[in-house]
Amino acid sequence: MDQTDSKTSNQPQEAKAQPQPVILPELQTSLSPDEIIARLDKASRRGKLAGFIARTSRGLFEADAFAEGAQFDRSLIAVAKSDSGSTQLVFSTKAKPTLPTVFAVVIVLTIWPGEPITHSMLVTYFSWYQIQTWWWYLPLCLPLPFTYRKMLKRSHTAAASHALETISKLEKLLDANTVTQTDD
Repeated sequence: MDQTDSKTSNQPQEAKAQPQPVILPELQTSLSPDEIIARLDKASRRGKLAGFIARTSRGLFEADAFAEGAQFDRSLIAVAKSDSGSTQLVFSTKAKPTLPTVFAVVIVLTIWPGEPITHSMLVTYFSWYQIQTWWWYLPLCLPLPFTYRKMLKRSHTAAASHALETISKLEKLLDANTVTQTDD
């Protein structure tokens, strides 16, 4: 196998390591923002739009973007731009801060008590033991920067996929059209 074959065989692995950001489509509808809220509230009450919250500080409405199979869910946020009798919805996703915070607290509260217990056991049973246990204990027990980053990437990708499904549902609920995005 020559060098060009090895380079091309490594390309999918490199592409897999760094997922491409998902660009969320924009929707355009003839409905006013109040009519949009009314329709989505009705759909939410029928169980068609999970986590719907009308008129938040971040936009016209929010809905859940579940990270199915991953750890950290996100919120799908829609910002409305009204002009000449139509409303354009611009979407983005934002991480919900609660679960990552709880995750970090649980890790600290479950891993840290092990260090003093392990240190006292080693000092008790091995009189020659003089090393500060946390020097090796924490790196051994906490590969978190790498694991946490991987979990966030996986969650972002899964939530973006669900956000696209939700936007597709919204398109039908609001009798909307997808707006083609152009680079300026």
